Amino acid sequence: MLGDRVLRAEGVRGVGTLWAGLLGPVEARRGGVALPLGSAGRQAVFAILAMGAGQVVTRTRLVDGLWERPPASAARIIQTYIGDLRRVFEPDRVRWTSGHLLRTTESGYVLDLSDDDVDVRVLDRLYARARTASADLAVVDEALALWRGEPLSGVPGPFAEGQRTRLTETRLALVEQRARLLVDADRAGDAAAELTVLTTRYPERESLRLVLMTALAASGRPARAIEVFHEGGRTGDDLRALHERLLVGTQPARVHSGYVGRTAEVAALRAATARPAGLVWVEGAAGMGKSALLREVLEGAPVAWCAVSERTGEVAEAQPADLVVVDDAHWAGENAIRRCLRWLAEGVPLVVATRPRADLAVLREHATRVITLGPLADADIATIADAVVRESGGSPGFATALVAAAGNVEQVAKAKIGSLPGVLVERLRRVALLGVDPTRAEVLATAPGVEWLADALAADVLRASGDHVRFAQRSVQRILVEGLPRAVRVVLHRELAKDLAAAAAPADLVAAHLLDGVAPMHGWASDWLADNVDALTPDLAVRLLRHAVDQDSLSAHARTAFTAALVGLLLAGDPPPPS
Repeated sequence: MLGDRVLRAEGVRGVGTLWAGLLGPVEARRGGVALPLGSAGRQAVFAILAMGAGQVVTRTRLVDGLWERPPASAARIIQTYIGDLRRVFEPDRVRWTSGHLLRTTESGYVLDLSDDDVDVRVLDRLYARARTASADLAVVDEALALWRGEPLSGVPGPFAEGQRTRLTETRLALVEQRARLLVDADRAGDAAAELTVLTTRYPERESLRLVLMTALAASGRPARAIEVFHEGGRTGDDLRALHERLLVGTQPARVHSGYVGRTAEVAALRAATARPAGLVWVEGAAGMGKSALLREVLEGAPVAWCAVSERTGEVAEAQPADLVVVDDAHWAGENAIRRCLRWLAEGVPLVVATRPRADLAVLREHATRVITLGPLADADIATIADAVVRESGGSPGFATALVAAAGNVEQVAKAKIGSLPGVLVERLRRVALLGVDPTRAEVLATAPGVEWLADALAADVLRASGDHVRFAQRSVQRILVEGLPRAVRVVLHRELAKDLAAAAAPADLVAAHLLDGVAPMHGWASDWLADNVDALTPDLAVRLLRHAVDQDSLSAHARTAFTAALVGLLLAGDPPPPS
């Protein structure tokens, strides 16, 4: 697939343009034809020139890049390599003249290639985009598709060795980013499957294990995530914190999707995929909700999701799964159609979703079940309209998106959250845990900094009303909270309790977070409770005191005092039911 992409790209640029490939065996291609670079030394010189394409690469840099201890003849060897490369790149060049593609300057050499002509330059550009908060899976997949093997494979010298290290680190970082995006897209099972092999290969890489543990926990396998914690080497603060979270909680129930209508179609797809076999064909015009139907029925199931690329017409190879789902098949090219036919021939159950397209008949004729999506019933449209009024919070943009998503509130809320910078989302998660109508002081105590709050207000995620702050759409707040694993919420509640206590927030608010966080009642928490027990409402005081005296870590002095206070409260009135 990558080779095809290279050929297509070179066809666009013209047969005279050189393409440099370093993400695998070093290659130079013109018009899709590989040029003979020759010895490993020549490949090393070409790699250094290509990495610095368009800029002067000094002779000293070339020598240092090829040898730890340069031989006395280093300059002459470099000059020979340059001459050999010129004969390969420009065979019609007049001898003893500087070439047009590989030019000589006073201080070194310039290889005149654009950034698009060097795969590492393309990678660096995509990697920069992938690291932004707005990056999507397509960007990361495009970057990962550039790899053809070990970077600069077989090329000697300090430069090649350093670049292999850097580029391998870049690839691992992209794989980790892809896994995070899969988890955010509720495809944690896919993320875990892809990371398992890599963590075995790189057991000392903490960040890789951290993402794998997160993916396993999010896919409902916290016990396996805990095993991964014990299988590796070093355990840093982040790994230990996640391990603690996993030990104290389980994953939350999934938020209701808000999916509207299509009762018969939902039932038909569920029945057809309960025991996967053959090909289920889901067909409908643009905007009829094919993808939404697939998510409603199959999200969270052990399936491999494969969307066809609108740009390339290709479909990725599926991960092992009970069922392969191919969405947007109306973009499929010949290769994608052949791959689907091959899967069917191999006995792989398929669900294909597509707009009607005549030349897909060769695939459609194999369908064991066809589900056609027509217009929604008037009653379902009315339900969508009610959701728009109820959930939009008066935002025209949110209302429009709800209409486009057929009333799928979760989809629109997640899209709004996904459009925000990651740093802002982390602060908003803390605010979401504060409840419906926190004060500005409480918000800033738990997420300091007025700049982010101004950004959240400007983006109409939060709205200010007097001294209070609330979410513009309750669904955004709900998904920010319920989208967190239970174990992560526990830790965040503990942090919020400490921040609120330091800001002298109302005692009942601090106590509620201590209880939600199943907080250890020693240190600052014990001191705070001793100072504030009389300020708590009786029921909340009883719950928190019971929580405290049940803990082995409580000091003897504090246990005696808290037990006395608890007995006093219980004797003062009817005891509340056990929590």
